[in-house]
Amino acid sequence: MALDELKSAVPDFAKDLKLNLGSVIGNSDLPKQQLWGTVLA
Repeated sequence: MALDELKSAVPDFAKDLKLNLGSVIGNSDLPKQQLWGTVLA
């Protein structure tokens, strides 16, 4: 699932979650495994 698909699946009342996903996933220099570990935490 792409980042845009994930963000579009989040309901409008969780706008802060959409913004946080974009910040954490979209602008990260972490290796893929560490990035997704951070997202799940």
